[in-house]
Amino acid sequence: GISFSGDRAVLTMTMGTQKQNIEEAKEAMPAELAKLISTVVPEKVVEKNCNAYTQRIFMRWIARDVRAYYNGIDEYTHGNAFFTRDLLNRMVSVTPQDVQRVAQKYFSNPKFVRVIIN
Repeated sequence: GISFSGDRAVLTMTMGTQKQNIEEAKEAMPAELAKLISTVVPEKVVEKNCNAYTQRIFMRWIARDVRAYYNGIDEYTHGNAFFTRDLLNRMVSVTPQDVQRVAQKYFSNPKFVRVIIN
């Protein structure tokens, strides 16, 4: 998952596993991240994920009072009440090359915080 806060974003990777597999899981997560850097995501996958995100947001916005709430959250967290609306408008033009460029830029030298809950 990804969350935004101002000019920062946090990528969250979670995995459920048994206690005896923790060491293997700790090695697997950076390997999966490395795959993101080198893989070109097919255009249909980019489109499908952008559409799914847009659909989730529109479902949240059905009621005006709820939409006003989310506009307030956007104003508070991003300084722009229409941050999410503007993001959805920009997502229409996202390409697989954009995804790969961003993955290479931000995931090549990631800063990890690892939390293990037993």
